[in-house]
Amino acid sequence: MFVRPRLDINLNRILENYLSFSEARAFSSTIMAAVVKDNAYGLGDKEVAQTLFNKAGCRVFFVAHGFEGSRVREVAPTADIYVLQGPGKEDISCFAKDNLIPVIASPAQLDFWNQEKPNQQKPALQIETGLNRLGFRESEISTLSETEKNQFGMILSHLACADEPKHKLNQKQLDTFNRLRLSFPKAKLSLAASDGFLLGAPFQFDIVRLGAVLYGLNPVPNAVPKSKNVIRLTAPILQIADVAPGECVGYGAETIIQQKGKIAIVSIGYGDGIFRSFYPKGKVWFESNGQMFPAPMIGRVSMDNLICDVSQIPNDILNKNQFVTLINDSYTADDFGIDAGTIGYEVLSAIGHGIRFIRTYS
Repeated sequence: MFVRPRLDINLNRILENYLSFSEARAFSSTIMAAVVKDNAYGLGDKEVAQTLFNKAGCRVFFVAHGFEGSRVREVAPTADIYVLQGPGKEDISCFAKDNLIPVIASPAQLDFWNQEKPNQQKPALQIETGLNRLGFRESEISTLSETEKNQFGMILSHLACADEPKHKLNQKQLDTFNRLRLSFPKAKLSLAASDGFLLGAPFQFDIVRLGAVLYGLNPVPNAVPKSKNVIRLTAPILQIADVAPGECVGYGAETIIQQKGKIAIVSIGYGDGIFRSFYPKGKVWFESNGQMFPAPMIGRVSMDNLICDVSQIPNDILNKNQFVTLINDSYTADDFGIDAGTIGYEVLSAIGHGIRFIRTYS
């Protein structure tokens, strides 16, 4: 008998996704960087970075914080590692020790970097083009001297609506980026992340920041190339029980049984990153001989368990399965996100933070 859920991570699939998108770039000179922030979307920053560094020749990585960059440096000794949130007092030593490159997003950060000067790297500058998140505004760019402008090795921005290819803001941001980059003629350029890459050649520039598509997410439906799923999430069945009409299931007695049936109590819950919003649309799956049999959620998700209705699962399949499947090639993190009312990005991040999983890598 088993009691802990399992998260199986396919590093070979991550490698395949990186190579597939690299082959689809419009210009051979475009550098395909890997975004491994948030512990590589929860799947293991060292494991992912080491695979891409050693097997794909990836030499540019993006993280969010300095300490994350230090972790990646352990397995990518000669890579360029950019820190998207920029430098802060709490991890300025990481920039010195591991030669990290900051992404500067405000005049205050620029002042802080120039005062500390922990290494000789040329920082990157984030510019605001329409997302209204981090980045120098046009008025702030205009105050920079030529000497200050020349200190930046890369100019980057981020698209707000790249997952909607026909959204008019994409072209507006591209036009703004092309106009503002003229102030930095010597710097490399990066505008596109995963979904921006799929908008085509005008958005790709010198560096593309591949994130979601490495990890099996497809932010733009029906786009080509298509990212392959990279995880398998399963959880053990702790108990199967009969239920009678009128009985309630789960906290709040929200679900009242209407007819005689069976339920399965599964050892995974919101403590493992399974959103409470996964009920009532969510489902788990019983697998047998290549077929998938759905068992709908019944009752609220609790910290350690969820409950599903197995009344329609054939007894021979029910009796031989010790685990149910929550994510696999047929029901991906994107599918899970739709049923939970969110997106695949959040699903991976939430699951990836779980410390109770038995993790395996292949």
